[in-house]
Amino acid sequence: MLTVASVTKSFGGRVLFEGADLQLNRGDRVGLVGPNGAGKSTLFSIILGREEPDEGAVVFERGASAGHLPQESAPVGSETVLDVALGLGLEHGPNTAEAAHVDHLTEASRFGKNSSIGRRGNSAAGG
Repeated sequence: MLTVASVTKSFGGRVLFEGADLQLNRGDRVGLVGPNGAGKSTLFSIILGREEPDEGAVVFERGASAGHLPQESAPVGSETVLDVALGLGLEHGPNTAEAAHVDHLTEASRFGKNSSIGRRGNSAAGG
């Protein structure tokens, strides 16, 4: 579904990563962790096509796409992470049809009630 092949990125002589390889298949769930400045956000920017790698390639399976919900887009008040991701936030007002679709997506994605994706307000972890 997603292949990152031999990706290298550096800034001003500082190498963030070199020869990075990653294969994500349909249904895979992964986490990307590392210290501040390690290049996590840069790698996401490269995967999303917002930034070019110095070397290597990012290839999506035909018909596949990627999305990104920036950490700065945290829910407030009664919003959930899904509300923010799908544009159902307080500033847009709720849409009953879209809210029903969100409930269906939540169930279809097997996110349980204990998942932060359905929690209200500032209860989703960030960092």
